[in-house]
Amino acid sequence: MTWEQVVEDKRARLEATIPSEWRIKSKPTEDSVMAYPKQSGIMTPEELSITESSAVDLVAQLASRKLTSVAVTTAFCKRAALAHQLVLNPAL
Repeated sequence: MTWEQVVEDKRARLEATIPSEWRIKSKPTEDSVMAYPKQSGIMTPEELSITESSAVDLVAQLASRKLTSVAVTTAFCKRAALAHQLVLNPAL
């Protein structure tokens, strides 16, 4: 197996693990994708707030039970899924 085949296999496996509701449906229109999580409609306002918060703020909100670990984990997983698709999919 060539390295190109290994890369393609790994990309396919990664893509298969991303839930369909987290998949990018429309191509970014700008060169910079920094604002794409907000524009995509995939992340909720709460998830965007979570992923834009500092670690100190997140720990405080978790400790006070304003946030759950599931909500925080889901928010970061969604943002990571978006990043993987934007970086690893040259067709976008």
